[in-house]
Amino acid sequence: MRQLLTYSIGLCLTFAIPASAQQNSICESSEIVSSAELPPGTIRGVVVDASDGTPLAEALVYVKGERGTATDAKGWFELSGVTIGDIELTAEALGYLTESIAVSVDPSAGHLLRFALSSVSLGWGCEGEYVNAPAIQVLARDVLTGRAPSGSTKLVVQEGMYTDSALVELDRPGGEWVELTAARRRPGTYSVLVVNSGYLSWRADGVVAELSDCTSNPMRTISVWLLER
Repeated sequence: MRQLLTYSIGLCLTFAIPASAQQNSICESSEIVSSAELPPGTIRGVVVDASDGTPLAEALVYVKGERGTATDAKGWFELSGVTIGDIELTAEALGYLTESIAVSVDPSAGHLLRFALSSVSLGWGCEGEYVNAPAIQVLARDVLTGRAPSGSTKLVVQEGMYTDSALVELDRPGGEWVELTAARRRPGTYSVLVVNSGYLSWRADGVVAELSDCTSNPMRTISVWLLER
């Protein structure tokens, strides 16, 4: 699910930019402000969980068709050389609503941004006679071109709650749907990792798997955008 945001007025806070001793104020909600301290065409910011402010590492931030990057361990990112004028900046992470902001890139200054993403349930599972039905689909695409990534893409799902947890690796040609099928379906917490040698790995921990009736909820679909190295 996507949300398109524009400039808004809200409660603001102050935080420090990495590699700079000065502090800057931007709003609690997803918001962007101009900063004369940054070169024109530069966007620097952080991606956090909207509920508690926890930084989101390895979230993707990009201008589709132009350039993109992934957040570091503290949730920070920086994009340089962004086209001057009107763009749409997007941030996404597994387990969160994707958000896009319409930005008018200033020709005389850079911008500061705080993306606050709202979490969304990504549980999946089946029970009864549907236990062997596919439980999850993943489609990987290049974040800049929107096309299938070159080479093969691997999906790794690791169950983290049980001592007898199983590691499932499925390898498919780039761009094809990857379907995960498990003989045993139990509720728990999983890590999801999407790997392609030419792209930054895409990972999310703590994805919840829930038992459900497959006749009413047969499949969960995750669309993954990969950023080329």
